[in-house]
Amino acid sequence: MNPLNELLRLATCNVLAAIHVLDEAGATVTDIAVRSARPVITLDGEPKGDQVKGALHKSQTFDQHREHVMVAMISGCRVQWTVRTVRRNAGMAVEA
Repeated sequence: MNPLNELLRLATCNVLAAIHVLDEAGATVTDIAVRSARPVITLDGEPKGDQVKGALHKSQTFDQHREHVMVAMISGCRVQWTVRTVRRNAGMAVEA
């Protein structure tokens, strides 16, 4: 098999394995990008329960809220989701 095709075939197999883990964690997949050996899976929000833990990748501040992009590695795939915190007043923040 062509080496690039083989890389994409293995990456696709990794995506399927990751989706099974994410489904058991109660997560909803909204996008999958398989462009290299490390696919990127995007979720609609933070996974439920303790099965998937993420690390902060980047953070942005807007007028009334902050967005934190969280990432985790599952079955050779990068899994990412966004957590938003809304500022109600200067000293208080709540999760959206």
